[in-house]
Amino acid sequence: MFFSDPQAWAMYESHLEAVLDRRNAFSGRRYREDPAILGFNLINEPRCETWAVPDCQELLQRWIERAAAAFKSRDSRHLLSVGSEGFFAHEDRVPVAWQE
Repeated sequence: MFFSDPQAWAMYESHLEAVLDRRNAFSGRRYREDPAILGFNLINEPRCETWAVPDCQELLQRWIERAAAAFKSRDSRHLLSVGSEGFFAHEDRVPVAWQE
């Protein structure tokens, strides 16, 4: 599974470094230093098929926390999002106001 595969993580970290080191063609600034960029998406529309991988939610939550820490250790200036479609909310991390 992507969220727990060491090779997938190594490729993700390599991609993260390449994106943050990329230079804006107009300003010459690295993306990690560019104030023209509002934020970055860690992953687009992650899904958890708990019918196929019972602990998928835990794996995804740990991956998000790890990816956010890896990103913030390289770039503390920009906003982050997960790009979820609203299907994922780990029950112990949902704000109290959202719980019924």
